[in-house]
Amino acid sequence: AAAADAKPFARPQTPTEHLVLEIWAKHLPGSQDTPISCTDNFFEIGGQSLLAGKVSSALRKAGFDQCSIRYLYNSPTIQSLAAALDQMTH
Repeated sequence: AAAADAKPFARPQTPTEHLVLEIWAKHLPGSQDTPISCTDNFFEIGGQSLLAGKVSSALRKAGFDQCSIRYLYNSPTIQSLAAALDQMTH
């Protein structure tokens, strides 16, 4: 049974959330076995500074050229990071 405080699984809702999820899944260990929710904290599901660097680099290559590792520390969920990235492009 799931813990009482478990958050409901959040699927990606925007194109940016889909992109971030795809990049996280490519870099996070175990993500092939356990689906990533858009409300999961990157650093609580296996992310660490080296992976954060790889993820921010992949996001820069995907067109978010101002994305630094700081974005991931300030916005460690797919929902919050995608929102921050979308703000960057407008």
